[in-house]
Amino acid sequence: MVPIQFLFLSAHVVVVMRMRCKTHGKEYPSNVPVHATTVLELQTTKWELRGLQSSFIPSEFTVSVKGTVYPERKEKQSLLKGHLEMSVSLVRPPLLTLVPDNVLQGMAETILRSMSEEIKYGMNVSLPKDFKNFRRERHIMLRQCSHNAGSTSINELKRNS
Repeated sequence: MVPIQFLFLSAHVVVVMRMRCKTHGKEYPSNVPVHATTVLELQTTKWELRGLQSSFIPSEFTVSVKGTVYPERKEKQSLLKGHLEMSVSLVRPPLLTLVPDNVLQGMAETILRSMSEEIKYGMNVSLPKDFKNFRRERHIMLRQCSHNAGSTSINELKRNS
């Protein structure tokens, strides 16, 4: 993620996400329409705060991100829609107790906004681009197999992907 900067400090929040795909309306979250063909669920599994000196590291720091992304058809186009919930909680390190609450509140809002914009960019730009590359590579691989080994290998590849 983009580094977080506050006063003279700079830190990186590293978040590892689990993505799970659901189809055919089975076990869809309540905010997803049942007509959506596929739903991608997102949830944090690990997180790390990097780049701070030990005296600035909060004794307790938690990041939670949970959300859904699904395609919605509009005429001949598919758009990605989604819902994202984020929370960050921490115990203020002793050196930051001198900073007024309203300043820390503003910083927290800026951090959350920055994180959500980065996740939104990933969902709107990076994820579709990665999926398009995956489909193209899979198509090339399937085509090569059909020329080299015949239809049995193609069927095996389709089952395994």
